[in-house]
Amino acid sequence: NGTATAPIVIKNNGVVNVSSSIQTDNVSNLTISGNHVAGVNYGFTLENIPYRAIVLLNKANAVTIEYVSFKNVKDYAISGNTNDLAYNGTAATRTEGLKIMHCLFDNSGPIAFGGNLDKNSNKDTGFYKEVEISYNTFQNTNWGKLCVFTNVQDYNIHHNIVNNVNTTNNEHNGIFFMLGNGDFHDNK
Repeated sequence: NGTATAPIVIKNNGVVNVSSSIQTDNVSNLTISGNHVAGVNYGFTLENIPYRAIVLLNKANAVTIEYVSFKNVKDYAISGNTNDLAYNGTAATRTEGLKIMHCLFDNSGPIAFGGNLDKNSNKDTGFYKEVEISYNTFQNTNWGKLCVFTNVQDYNIHHNIVNNVNTTNNEHNGIFFMLGNGDFHDNK
């Protein structure tokens, strides 16, 4: 865990090929960035992953994933699980500041984060706040949902490109499926 003034930054020195999943548990102020070598667009590549590529277990506050390429990921490219974290209105009981930017998702599964707001039982779990999904390219996949957050506030989804998805029309096309509120603009 880093701090706001001293974050942990994992950066590439050339192209880093990852052939198995990356998993974190309760992290904060962490940046994984693959743009530290001139001429390399995606300094981290996660390719031919049979299950999930990046899994953020429990809280992941102020986490940024940028300039990463996901290719041939069979299940979720990036996912998280905070479903057991009950939100009570405080920052300690939510995940906030997650950013996924400048990434390539090619023949890969979606970004998927759970959570639930059940008005009938007054349960609010797995709550995300201030999520940014921007400048990403999603292409060549039969998934119909590419980015899913089921309990989110103040999202900002912008400048993403979606091309050649769900051509067999075998799944619901909820391309960006957000349950909550926020801004959605300049996507193509």
